[in-house]
Amino acid sequence: MDITSQNDGKSNWTVGLGIKEFNFLCKIGHLKDAKEVLQKLNQNGKESDVKIYNGLINACAKRGNVAAAEKLQQEMEQKGLKPDVDTFSSLIDTFGKTVRPDVSKVSKILE
Repeated sequence: MDITSQNDGKSNWTVGLGIKEFNFLCKIGHLKDAKEVLQKLNQNGKESDVKIYNGLINACAKRGNVAAAEKLQQEMEQKGLKPDVDTFSSLIDTFGKTVRPDVSKVSKILE
């Protein structure tokens, strides 16, 4: 999914438009598309930060994708970014949407 428009053969895509597209894709749970937009944002100078990772983890929560959410949390921490309350809230939402939530993972987050 790409909301980039064309004008006289030139792209109107900007970092600001990319961030809006990224946020929209995360809200509707389209993790793969959101990651593609994030890659484009990174190429255009937008560094990944806690809010970006929270959006991705939230996209995982929409789909109940625990493995991807945990991987993103680890990646975030490896980059030196500290999870915040929104990160933990999204992780708990993700764990809660599985068929059999692993209570130990939720307990670990709350420690």
